[in-house]
Amino acid sequence: MHDIAHEAVNFIDLNLLYVIFLFVVGFIGGLVSGFIGSGGAFVLTPGMMSLGVPGTVAVASNMCHKFPKAMVGAYKRYKYGQVDLKLGIIIAISAGVGVQIGIKLQNFILEKWGQAGSNLYVSFSFVAILLIVGSYVFYDALKSSKSKGGEKVSSLAQKLQSIHLPPMIHFKTANMTISLWITVPVGLATGMLAATIAVGGFIGVPGMIYVLGVSSLIASATELVVAFFMGFAGSVNWGLHGMIDIRLTLIILAGSLLGVQLGAIGTTYVKEHVIKIVMGTIMLMVAVSRALAIPAYLKEVAEKTAQKLGYDCISRDILLDASQQFNIPEIKLKRAIHDAPSVLDRFTNGKERYIAYIQAALLKYLREDNIVYHGLAGHFFVKGVSHVLKVRIIADMEDRIRFEMEQENISYKDALGILKKDDEQRRKWSQDLYGIDTADPSLYDLVIHIKKMTADDAVDLICYAVRMARFQTSPQSQKVMNDLTLAAEVKAALIELTPNIEVIADDGAVCLKARVNQSHMTDVANRLSDDLEESAKAVSGVKNVKVEVLPICLYN
Repeated sequence: MHDIAHEAVNFIDLNLLYVIFLFVVGFIGGLVSGFIGSGGAFVLTPGMMSLGVPGTVAVASNMCHKFPKAMVGAYKRYKYGQVDLKLGIIIAISAGVGVQIGIKLQNFILEKWGQAGSNLYVSFSFVAILLIVGSYVFYDALKSSKSKGGEKVSSLAQKLQSIHLPPMIHFKTANMTISLWITVPVGLATGMLAATIAVGGFIGVPGMIYVLGVSSLIASATELVVAFFMGFAGSVNWGLHGMIDIRLTLIILAGSLLGVQLGAIGTTYVKEHVIKIVMGTIMLMVAVSRALAIPAYLKEVAEKTAQKLGYDCISRDILLDASQQFNIPEIKLKRAIHDAPSVLDRFTNGKERYIAYIQAALLKYLREDNIVYHGLAGHFFVKGVSHVLKVRIIADMEDRIRFEMEQENISYKDALGILKKDDEQRRKWSQDLYGIDTADPSLYDLVIHIKKMTADDAVDLICYAVRMARFQTSPQSQKVMNDLTLAAEVKAALIELTPNIEVIADDGAVCLKARVNQSHMTDVANRLSDDLEESAKAVSGVKNVKVEVLPICLYN
């Protein structure tokens, strides 16, 4: 257990901006918590993770702030006669058991798949639970708002209340009688999810409404009692594992204590279905937000490899650099290395131009050595450079489909269609521009299938390979890299003059081969040759230039 805690505890550095952000997020979480009864974790946990807080630490620190805030909110709403104390205590007891189960599950995931697996689990769970439950709550709220009779007990709750399974318990404030055993699953699910992803309230409140038959006003208030007990029990357990960042806890608690009182007051001014509408809307908003964050964890292998080797890690940086240097919108550059050339591209040579800019920007980075680049097309630009380790990481189609479904909230069929189209675009891209297939394993030095590997396993393999003698930089391999970089910079500078140009560099000596339509050879050859030579000499590092203007060969 010591090793697990050591891996998980990675407390971030705090500055004034982070402190203000956490206080505001805490206030929003408290405001919503006081109004709808949720612990606010659906706002706070993603908020902390967006600052770089590991998923496990975010969940633990959030849970630690929960019980004092929930106590204040529960007391405030108890004074308004909205809390069923007996129901809250009974749910809390079974929720306490669920908390312990949830913590064991989170620790198992952390031990099995590391921090990357934990972060993915937290994010995927957020998206799945909030989308499913939030959609139903929102639908039911709209239906209730159109009903003249006000809020009605669900048919499921009516059936469960009719089951006489001793002991039967009457809840005065909630105005219902139900078997103790029917309350247990609601409590277990609430506690388990609170401990693993800190959104217990978004199971507890809907559970009380749709399973037990409690009104939304009473359920949201009673959930604060449950949150108090769960927060206390979970905080003790997480604290023993060393996962709580007390700084984060105190900052968000300061904001929450203010927000929770204002939220509780707000419940006295609205109809009950409004609470459902607010809950459902926020759940769906946060689900989309968290879904957008999931792909960030898939960079784990590249970033951990760079960290372990002491290298710089780049990806989107090259698109930004190329966009700024050549004044081209980033989205056009991104499409240039992803989409197959269109019919228009074949006539305008637009894609070749954008790729030339990207190649120049990337090689400028790689020339400095000790770089980890993750992204598309990199291996095409470093042919012949012996000290570059080219790695391809692949996953099973079923795993990719599952990820795409969860990320985009789409069906299996739609996810499969998107992935097949995406793969086909990449194959066409490489075939049309380079005459090769990106899936050809001979293009890579190392191909890793991550089906049974963690990110750390892949990192270890890559680091072992990159330290081998054959991948060490030599004077000869560095010269090849320097020549490729200079050739790319020259091509990027000349491609506006003519897209059909080949550039070869050798220790500052640059050879240009430009091709033009045979019918224009006499008119443009001399003028184009002079323009190309002048522009090439303006590039830093070019010592002399040789230019050949040749006719385009339409047939072999």
